[in-house]
Amino acid sequence: MFGFRGGDPAALLADDSPSVRLTVSRRCAPLSLLPSPRSRVGFPAATARSAGRVPIQVR
Repeated sequence: MFGFRGGDPAALLADDSPSVRLTVSRRCAPLSLLPSPRSRVGFPAATARSAGRVPIQVR
């Protein structure tokens, strides 16, 4: 299964799940590659939100 985000993966890992049997759950990206709040310092957040985008700088 691809694209599952959020929620509790335990619900998908349960043996009594009627629609899916997920045997392994992995993150799409390691935590070290995810942007942190510090990476957004210096960007005008109000302008980005009003434009419908949120800029992210990866260091």
